[in-house]
Amino acid sequence: MRRGFPQFWVPDLNQIEPASSNSGKEESDIIQTVASERKRHPSMGGRYNKHLYYRTKRRQIPVMQEIPYLQMHELGELESTQTLILTVNNRFARRILETLQRSLNAGQRTMAVPEIMPVGAWLRQLADELCFSESFAPAAHVLDSFGCHYAWEESIREEEATEGEGLLDMRQAAKLASEADTLLDDWQIDVIEAEQSPDYERFLRWRERYKNRLQESDLDDANRSANRVLQALQASALQPPFSTLVLAGFHELSPRFTLLLQALSAQGVTCYQLATPEVEVSDPLQIAAHDSDQEWRLAVQWAVEQLRAHPHRRVAIVAAQLEKNVPLAHRLLSEACRGDGQNIPALAWNVAVARPLTEWPLVRAALAWLEVMAELLRTEKVAAGTLGKALLAGACAGSMSEASARVMWDVRLRQQGELSLDTLTWETALTERLPELHQAWGVAWAHLQAQPTRQSALGWAQCMRTLLQHLGFPGQESLDSHAFQVMEAFDAKLGQFAQQTPLLSTLRFGQALRLLTRLLRETAFQPQRDPSSRLDVLGMLEAEGGQWDAIWILGLSDEVLPAAVRPNPLIPYSALRRVNAPRSTPERELQWARYLFASLCGSAKTVRVSYPQYQGEQLLRPSPLLSTLDQQDYALPAVDTAGAALEYLRDEHGPALLQNTQIRGGAGVLDTQARSPLWAFVKYRLSAAALPDYAQVGEQNVRGQFLHSAIERAWEACEPRTQAGLALWLETQPEGLGQCIEKAAQETLHGYSARLRQLECERAEVVLRSWFGFELTRPDFEVRSLEQTLYWAYQNLSLSMRLDRLDQLADGSVVVLDYKTSLNRRNPLDDWLRPRPIELQLPLYAAHLQQQGEEVGGAALAWLNTRSPGVTGYAQQPFGDVTTPESASKKYDLPDWESQVQQWQQAIEALAAEFCAGYAANQLWNEQDLMFCDVLPMLRLNEVNDDHA
Repeated sequence: MRRGFPQFWVPDLNQIEPASSNSGKEESDIIQTVASERKRHPSMGGRYNKHLYYRTKRRQIPVMQEIPYLQMHELGELESTQTLILTVNNRFARRILETLQRSLNAGQRTMAVPEIMPVGAWLRQLADELCFSESFAPAAHVLDSFGCHYAWEESIREEEATEGEGLLDMRQAAKLASEADTLLDDWQIDVIEAEQSPDYERFLRWRERYKNRLQESDLDDANRSANRVLQALQASALQPPFSTLVLAGFHELSPRFTLLLQALSAQGVTCYQLATPEVEVSDPLQIAAHDSDQEWRLAVQWAVEQLRAHPHRRVAIVAAQLEKNVPLAHRLLSEACRGDGQNIPALAWNVAVARPLTEWPLVRAALAWLEVMAELLRTEKVAAGTLGKALLAGACAGSMSEASARVMWDVRLRQQGELSLDTLTWETALTERLPELHQAWGVAWAHLQAQPTRQSALGWAQCMRTLLQHLGFPGQESLDSHAFQVMEAFDAKLGQFAQQTPLLSTLRFGQALRLLTRLLRETAFQPQRDPSSRLDVLGMLEAEGGQWDAIWILGLSDEVLPAAVRPNPLIPYSALRRVNAPRSTPERELQWARYLFASLCGSAKTVRVSYPQYQGEQLLRPSPLLSTLDQQDYALPAVDTAGAALEYLRDEHGPALLQNTQIRGGAGVLDTQARSPLWAFVKYRLSAAALPDYAQVGEQNVRGQFLHSAIERAWEACEPRTQAGLALWLETQPEGLGQCIEKAAQETLHGYSARLRQLECERAEVVLRSWFGFELTRPDFEVRSLEQTLYWAYQNLSLSMRLDRLDQLADGSVVVLDYKTSLNRRNPLDDWLRPRPIELQLPLYAAHLQQQGEEVGGAALAWLNTRSPGVTGYAQQPFGDVTTPESASKKYDLPDWESQVQQWQQAIEALAAEFCAGYAANQLWNEQDLMFCDVLPMLRLNEVNDDHA
């Protein structure tokens, strides 16, 4: 089967009318005429119908079918200085150049190559040539896509502020408005009055303000620049420097571009379309995989087989949704393409997925250090999270020699819960910890402080370059090829940001940095492909126009191809449908899918097409484009699963604690041992733990510390510490509680704004008054100690604990209380009565005090919240909602209080003995016990589950 160029043309129904129609018809008459023609000629559909003759309101428009073909080898016959090859994008331009280079042979080592340009660059070049035109002179500056979207965003924000309305996503609105603006002009869409919607009218107001903004600042965008170029060509004010134009990669022509081609034709330019090389191809075969994972494995296996069997072949795997499967693709390719070091060579491969520049390490490091400077400049302090990112990113002076010191500093910031560092603390710490970085930082910081408060994008771009140079960016490491390309791309984007000066003339440093970060985030970057690679993995759009020897197209379910429509919501749908605008109708998406599928199937001699039958539990269907393809059975190679004798060694013990070794900690040691012995061994014997997150304002543990401190201060201020003393203090000193809360806030709520601290204090007073109201209803008691430190030891294990509160009852017994600030009040007996008890703080306190001769009468959790203040736990005598031996339900088989304390003592000592002996079984009693485990990867839970199965 021979493949020719796939045809695809959608006529502009907004600008066409039958030849017999009156050119002066109103828009509504034109629509009715087109509709009637559709009824008379159902085959017309959305394609050009050769039995009908269409013309525009201005003049006849040629269609793709009318443009003659030119074969690739015929390019050499054209006069190179009089020929322009115009491509739909940069990718096609590179491929044409590569094809011409491959066509050279030993007898022809050089050839004259015509100029090859993407259409966007060509239009910009034509616009520049109009600078000396009196009638069509362009604006002083042309916005790129980033500047255009920013101008739209500002215009929309101003318009919405004028109307007293607001949008949830201003950036998305600007993107849609920019797309709608281009659609209206490129596809010559005229929205008649009957079609206009509130959203369209709102867009028109945005558009008018946007146009005014551009005119006031003498700015152009790509859309208006293209309109000016078209007008200049039509008026012959612009003379093309070529006589032959070759189109490459175009599958359709918009009405505006068609008029532009006609204007060139009127000046004597001959237009061709470049035919894709004819390839002898076999019929594509379709393969059904069980799921996406199996589909990728089949594709990779097939591609490697092709390359091993035919070493000179070029093979491609084309994925409909490559971005979602990049990690899987890398893993499978790394395994399948490796060699054995002897007879089987390794295969080079390339995955064509671009990531935002902000995700590349060097750019991330540069932005991190600039953000540290921006925060210090704005507030004279820097958040711990911001500083930690910069310290870990490196790419600065001492990047290698001081790497360990930077990491240790980051760990300290996390563990100490630092919210922020002020400028003095930061510079003092730099002097002590990072002398090389301190010297570089001093120069950079002085340079930044010497800058004006506000300046243009150009000024800040130059400043940022200098700051990074002073900081030693990109560090002491040697740059590999990819890192060097990232640096080039980053430098180019700094230059692009500087070009936004006409739009961004007065910025603060922080504003400039945010806009630069946005620009980098919106810029996709991919390093150049390995030239030795013969296996390409790429998306469908990236594969269009490519040529290989074999290709596997995967992921073609009916949810992917044809794609779902995505009409622009700011333009009435009826107008979009009338002109068959891109992404607007199911019919057009189907036509586009057919074109793309035909193009891909013709890009190689051998073609395989596949789809997954399931996505999780969802049943998928193949794309309708696969319905005519023959099925092929293709499976992964069978794995030899012959039985073999396996020896399984279960080692559940680590080394016991040596006599001269002391393990110190809190009740958490035994609590972790009860939940998972291996977790306790990893955490307390190996000292392995996940790094905590950076401290944040408003964290729950800070709130808990605040309430703990406030209630402790309140009881210290109360004399005597009894119910009567509490009632008297609350009555006679109404400001006393507020004063205690304020002192606690000063002690614990560091980094809180004044308003947030006020809100926390107001909430705390409500919580504590609610709690004290409960306290006044209890049986007589006296607070004997607050925040008392207890010590407990067993062999080589030494634990220190802080008891929130110890109350003495009227009968002389004591009750241990532990404050809880959670809203989820619960009964702790479920945890305490397990064979291996957890949440051991209060049982451990009770058992320890009992051993010291105290008469312990209960252990309870004290709930500090407004929803349900009170206590829960276990006690000998009732108070609050504690459980007693007499009130226990059938759910709990409770012994008397003395026996229960003895059971806790025995369980605690058994857990301590296990820990000291090195018992580290990978055993799990309840999955909920590991909810807050920070070393899950080391517990190998899959092995535990397999054993239980």
